[in-house]
Amino acid sequence: MTLDSAPNAASKQATAPIITTTKHSDEAYIAETLYGVSVTKSIVGDRYIMNKSQVITAWSNGRYGRTGNGSLTASIDGTLRSYNLVIGKRTDNGLIVGDFTASGSFYSMTTSHHVGNARRVAPVVSVEQFNA
Repeated sequence: MTLDSAPNAASKQATAPIITTTKHSDEAYIAETLYGVSVTKSIVGDRYIMNKSQVITAWSNGRYGRTGNGSLTASIDGTLRSYNLVIGKRTDNGLIVGDFTASGSFYSMTTSHHVGNARRVAPVVSVEQFNA
């Protein structure tokens, strides 16, 4: 992590520090070690912002993950949420994803996309089976 303080050209006053990270920073190394993913975006507070694919990978590995806007979140309790709707969960038999798409029990376009992304690591089951 590097801290840069760039002077404002107009007023010659220092601006707030700009935090940048590189793939080889300690924070990225920790993210790769703990979450099994490369951090490609930024850090907000103590949380790494991931893309959808990275969140799905974190979920399949039982890790925490969150997209930048919070629309897709993987929790360490084994749930995958699209906004506040649980679309995936860990069961005794492995991971499953509820069919919250147009061919199943439609919720929203965004949730349908999230289900489509999760489908690559877990089978999709009917919402009835998912909620049983």
